[in-house]
Amino acid sequence: MKGLFLRLCRWGLTILGVNAAISCNGSIDVAPMYGVIVAEYGSPFMEFKLKGKVVSSNDGTPVKDIAVTYTNELVNIESPDTVWTAADGGFEYNGLDFPSESVILKFTDVDGSSNVGEFQTKEVQVKLRKEQDGESNWDMGFYTADDLMIKLEPKADTAEGQK
Repeated sequence: MKGLFLRLCRWGLTILGVNAAISCNGSIDVAPMYGVIVAEYGSPFMEFKLKGKVVSSNDGTPVKDIAVTYTNELVNIESPDTVWTAADGGFEYNGLDFPSESVILKFTDVDGSSNVGEFQTKEVQVKLRKEQDGESNWDMGFYTADDLMIKLEPKADTAEGQK
């Protein structure tokens, strides 16, 4: 009885091993009506670069230390990442996100009047330009928006408003 059981186990393991080997190398198409089935896990994404300059609408003076954030219009969630404008008013935002044809950039003066003055918060819709195709099924490519010129309006003087 023990010998019969061992032969059945060896036979069963051999069948399982052959099936595993066939399914791993793909020599037998298990679902011919669907073609080749490739399991993929993840989410589509795009790589992007946003570049520009922030100036005062009064005289074109560069404005430094302005907080720049973005919102992907497709998912409508503001990114927690923030970049700051440099002394020349320039900024560059690099990232990865869900593919979208445009984003909304938000410019916020958080340091008050310690720079060139106080400025109103401004939101700008920016169309993205596809520069390069992606390298895989989920990679939608590289997108850019550069040479952006953002003019911020000064806040109304509170002393004038009280007169």
